[in-house]
Amino acid sequence: MTVMDITTTTSGVTADIEAKLAEVTAAGATVKQAPNDVGGGRLVATFADPDGNVLGLIQDR
Repeated sequence: MTVMDITTTTSGVTADIEAKLAEVTAAGATVKQAPNDVGGGRLVATFADPDGNVLGLIQDR
């Protein structure tokens, strides 16, 4: 599986942000911003794919 496979098959919303970050980093991505609570229990994180494109993830608790 590649980072592209992961990012094109998800909307960026995930039930487990830590697991998704582990999955994309195993596929070659680099974490840019670790999960951060932005209020209301919402976690956000960003990562860069191997081409340098920055993508985001969201988890609502």
